[in-house]
Amino acid sequence: MQEQKNELRGDSRMASLDPGTLSRKVSNYEHLFLQPVKTAALHGKAICVRPEFHQQIQRIVRLVGNDRISMYSYLDRVLEHHFATFDGEITAWCRTRFQALSRDLKTTLPWE
Repeated sequence: MQEQKNELRGDSRMASLDPGTLSRKVSNYEHLFLQPVKTAALHGKAICVRPEFHQQIQRIVRLVGNDRISMYSYLDRVLEHHFATFDGEITAWCRTRFQALSRDLKTTLPWE
């Protein structure tokens, strides 16, 4: 199970990092994800997350974030990073799916 989690994260185990590298990674993580956002949660939309994810996020913002940020801010930053990182892949995947759907519709519609 732990190997699967590490595989999903796409990185090596943190314990194998030297203290300087670990410190830089922690600092980078704080800079990316543990900063408040300018929008308010009341302007967002409610979503459901797995209970274990909710607990983990809550733990992160309380302990690591020192209650400086909300769960909303944390999730907003994580999603912003995800979409910025994978924008090209998401766009290519959507384009491929749209082309396949368009091709399928053309062969099944009787008026075309």
